[in-house]
Amino acid sequence: MSSCDSCDENSVSTAGASSCTACNAGTVANDDLTECDECAAGTYREASMSSCDSCDENSVSTAGASSCTACDAGTVANDDSTKCFLGECSAGTVANDDLTECDECLAGTYRDADMSSCDSCDENSVSTAGASSCTACNAGTVANDDSTECDECAAGTYREADMSSCDSCDENSVSTAGASSCTACNAGTVANDDSTKCDECAEGTYREADMSSCVNCDENSVSTAGASSCTACNAGTVANDDSTECDECAAGTYRDTHMSSCDSCDENSVSTAGASSCTACNAGTVANDDSTECGKLINPR
Repeated sequence: MSSCDSCDENSVSTAGASSCTACNAGTVANDDLTECDECAAGTYREASMSSCDSCDENSVSTAGASSCTACDAGTVANDDSTKCFLGECSAGTVANDDLTECDECLAGTYRDADMSSCDSCDENSVSTAGASSCTACNAGTVANDDSTECDECAAGTYREADMSSCDSCDENSVSTAGASSCTACNAGTVANDDSTKCDECAEGTYREADMSSCVNCDENSVSTAGASSCTACNAGTVANDDSTECDECAAGTYRDTHMSSCDSCDENSVSTAGASSCTACNAGTVANDDSTECGKLINPR
């Protein structure tokens, strides 16, 4: 050769070269034919092509590519053909940050087909992972903090379907775990401290249905355990100290229904045990010291 000739298309050389080097597929010679530059991402060049061409529709490439890769079914290429993006994610899933996969919504969230993201479940509703909707908790249960499970209301509390939380039972009503309502204690019983059981009123006390607690029987009236009322002691008897039994007045005493206690018989009158009144001694007789018998009067000589 009598002079230095320019390199052929897409071949390059350095100073003093005796020949030019063809650029590899995926590269193209720069304007002064000194370097092979990579084809930009979204383009490609086969060895037989004169320049880097754009990828076909729905195919992509990285920088320096000799060919483009078709996007998978359900995905589509972005505008510069550098990445395949998802099409529409199904309900219960959402596209990840780089739009390459559909991830399930987390448990406690949901997404229906019209929503752009996974939202938290409403109050007292729950979901599992990948849900397109949330399920309302039944009455007697309440959603846990992360809306993944419905937990039973504790014994002594309840929740109706329209309530936001489990509330304590009203006075003298009780419930078991998972209750949607509380049950009022029957007369003669009272709720324990945690409203889980109705306990009988103790002997000597009673509770009517509209009373808040068990109260002591009135004077000279008695009751058994679980009583809704007390029974007055009959005449001739008096209630014991704890109002559980009516004891007979001792012989020589009596009690009528208007009296609070057994009183001694009047002078020269007597009674037997359990008497409601005393009987006067007949003429010519006199009561003994404990007013239990009338004896003959002895005349002094």
